[in-house]
This record gives sequence, structure tokens and C-alpha cells, in this order.
Amino acid sequence: MKKFRVSLTLLAFMALFYGYTIYQSPLPFEVIDRDNSGIISVEEATQSMDIDKRVVIKTDEICTIYYWLDDGSDAYEVCAVNN
Repeated sequence: MKKFRVSLTLLAFMALFYGYTIYQSPLPFEVIDRDNSGIISVEEATQSMDIDKRVVIKTDEICTIYYWLDDGSDAYEVCAVNN
């Protein structure tokens, strides 16, 4: 019975970590799902934590570009009008 509790506790912790990772990511669902399967795998969820951002000022916009740290490619861009 003790092994069952430990397994259940570990499974619950993993499920909470998975949900928290997706919830805390600044990336939308479509970007986190890198293989476009419609389901975010555990690997994709952990990769969504492996991002960084840079701020770029364009002509009339301030853009925040999120990029993957593993290859440096852009993942997602959010722009706001510069007043």
C-alpha cells in the first residue's frame, strides 16, 4: 500500500508540474505544440520553459520576441503600438 501512495503522489506531482508549466508559459498553445499534433507532450511542456525574450523597437512598435534557447530561432512575437 505504501508503494501505491508513493506512486500516486509522484503522479500527482508530475501532473501539477505539467499544468503549471503550460499555464506559466508566455507562449500560446499553438507555439508550445511544436509538432502540431494538438496535444502538448511532457517534452514540449518542458521545452516551453527553455525560452528567453528580447525587446526590439521597430518604427511605430515595441515588440517582444520570444525565442528558443536550444537553437535561437524565434518562437513568438508580441508587438504593441509605441505612443
